[in-house]
Amino acid sequence: MTDSITARIEIFYAVRDEPYVLDLLDRGRNRNCAAKARRLQERLAGVGLTCRRARCLYDWKESGVPLQIIPDRMRLSPPWHEFLRVRVPETGAWVDVDPTWDPALKGAGFPVAEWDGVNSTILAVKPTRFIGDEWAQAAISLSDNCPPERWRQLHNEIHPYPSEFNAWLEAQRSIIGTRHAAQN
Repeated sequence: MTDSITARIEIFYAVRDEPYVLDLLDRGRNRNCAAKARRLQERLAGVGLTCRRARCLYDWKESGVPLQIIPDRMRLSPPWHEFLRVRVPETGAWVDVDPTWDPALKGAGFPVAEWDGVNSTILAVKPTRFIGDEWAQAAISLSDNCPPERWRQLHNEIHPYPSEFNAWLEAQRSIIGTRHAAQN
């Protein structure tokens, strides 16, 4: 394995292993799919890789998230998921790389990605449709440049979902950690 591949693998795991947190009000604390894809893109670009963020749509029912904590307003349209497309210099191929779920969520049934630095990872969701690059880049640009007051408005519109979702994820991590400790 080359030093370049080893470096990108280490970067992937450093970003992936940060616990997933949804926080629309504190972008520094936010570790949702979009924030983790952005962080991974920045770090991989630092070691010379070409990357672009991508989006797909999925079905809430297939997400593993309890439907009762998802606000009705959010269930009106299909949710989107953001991940990274990375151009692998050794092959010239674009591969999908998804650092979304942290390893503590694997026991809860979430697809936690592993990356060998060359091939695609599994995605955090089961896509129902991939969004074309041009549309995805436009949507990503809008999100990246969204003013803080709009994030506050969105947070208020879907409140209390972010805190309930984060609490549910923490409960899943605790259950899994307790089960793991009991087995050892």
